[in-house]
This record gives sequence, C-alpha cells and structure tokens, in this order.
Amino acid sequence: MAINSHFIPQFLLKGFSSRRRRNQFYVYVFRTKCTPFSSNTAKIAAQGNFYGDESIESILSEAETKFNDLVLRLREGSCDLRSKPLIDRFVVHSLVRTQTFRDSVHANTESVMNKGCLEFLNPADTLHLLENIVNDGMNQPEFIEWLSRVSPEEKPLLEAYLRELLLRPDMHEKLRQMIPTELAEIDINTSVRSAQRKVLEDERTLHNRIRDLAKIKWDVQMYQRHSLVLGDIGPLVRGDDSPEWGRIFHGTPQEIWLPLSDSCLLKGQVYGTIKHVDSEEVNLVSVENSMEFFVASQRTRREEEYQKRLGLRANQL
Repeated sequence: MAINSHFIPQFLLKGFSSRRRRNQFYVYVFRTKCTPFSSNTAKIAAQGNFYGDESIESILSEAETKFNDLVLRLREGSCDLRSKPLIDRFVVHSLVRTQTFRDSVHANTESVMNKGCLEFLNPADTLHLLENIVNDGMNQPEFIEWLSRVSPEEKPLLEAYLRELLLRPDMHEKLRQMIPTELAEIDINTSVRSAQRKVLEDERTLHNRIRDLAKIKWDVQMYQRHSLVLGDIGPLVRGDDSPEWGRIFHGTPQEIWLPLSDSCLLKGQVYGTIKHVDSEEVNLVSVENSMEFFVASQRTRREEEYQKRLGLRANQL
C-alpha cells in the first residue's frame, strides 16, 4: 500500500523522537527501499485522514487526550490496577483504529497509487510534478521553502509529502488531470471519510474486544535510550489460536506488546509472571510484521539492518 497513512498518534510518535526543536519533535523514518530520513511527527502523523468532520474530531480528540496522559504516566513507570481499564481501551482503540483505517482506505487508493501515480514517483519525475503542483496554485510558503533546500538524497521525503497531498480534497481536480482517465472516477476523499465514520462506529462498539483483555495483566518495562523502535503495526498481539504475532486477534489475546517510547515497552499477558523481554526481540517482531515503515530515535547500522527485514511477516496478518 503506497499511501502515506501514518495513522499512529503523534503523542506516541514523540516517544521515539531523535531531537526536539521548540514544540516540534523529529523521528527517523525507515521505509521499504527508501533512504531513511528525519521528519517532524506532524508530517508523518495522519490526523488529516481522521479529522475534518467535527463530530469525529471532538470524539477522537477527547479519547486521545486521555490516552496521551496515560502514556505519559506509563513512560514514567507508573502502572497499577487502577490504570487497567484505560490501558485496555487504549490498546483496543489502537488496534481497531489502525486496522479499520488501513482496510477501508487501502481498497480505493491502492490502484490509484500503483497504476496512476507510480510514474510520478520515480526520481526523474517527482520533482517536476511537485513543481507543477506549486505552480498550479498550491504556493504554500512552507512547501516552497522546503522544496528549495531539498537534496537528491531526501527525495523519499518528497515522495512522502506527495502521498500526503493526494489525500487533500483541494488536490482532487489537479490530480484527476494528471492520472489516467480510467481512474478519474475514484474519489479518495470519500474513502477517507468512510474510514472516519467506520472508525467512529467501531470506537462506540469496542466492548467485546475490551472484554477479551479482561484477563490481561499489564506491566511497563524500561530500557536504555534508543533501545526500541515502533513499527506501523502498532500493538503486537499473540492469541490462543496462533503462535504468530500480528495486529489482529487470533482467538483470545494471550500476550500483547506495545512500544511506548524508545526506552519503554507496555507488556501484557494472561498467564505466569511477566518477564523482561529483550529489546532486539521486540524490534524484530514489530519491524517484520509492519507493512510500510518504522520509526526510531536514531539512525545507525542496527536500524538499517532492521529496514532490510521490514514487512517480512506482514503477509501473515
């Protein structure tokens, strides 16, 4: 799926920041077959894909405020029985929102990206297309400034920005003039709004999945700085019907891992004493089960080796 739908909340991404500039947080983004790059979390978090409908925005914003406060406490090592109901809800919310959005948007956008836009995303044409977009009325000061200082090595960042542009309603007519005629009837904005509504409906009916977590005991495990990465899969779940890790429930969940920062892991399980898990194991499970990208607080040979394993097990989900 060649869509820049980085649907992980910014408050979670910030836990993997490599640097901070005022109120802006930057993480390293590792994508399949792309040069790793540093990006502001605001540019890779896809609030625009969910927000825009006032009723949806208010409900999701209220939920994320509670989750943000929870994650901040967990990162400090504070995890007790009183936190369990909200932790259960946060984990299930993350699972449902992530999977629902990907499934809803994927069907309508994959053909556009793969058939209609790949020609614009090759090194020879990307810059030309973006210049045309700017000249055709975008003229965003931030974008113009950014374009002027982009080096050839940062073209993956240009491509990521282009994918984000494709989801903006004001870009539809411009894009329909650029993509093949047979794809012009596909309305990306409609699919995005449909995903918004489906996410909201699922958010209102999460009780069954939350109930599935009733026996899960939670703990937070701390690591050295830069130990953990976060894949686009988000929470990792292993159920009683399958020994494999994934983003969906295979039977009743028995074990769940969710990296909250580069030094903190939320770990839940049903049976036995919760033991400390090696960060390398967490990272490999997260990266191999992710589809498009992972973020990290540093760019070293270790992360570049992870990049080679990105998505190796994603087809099992």
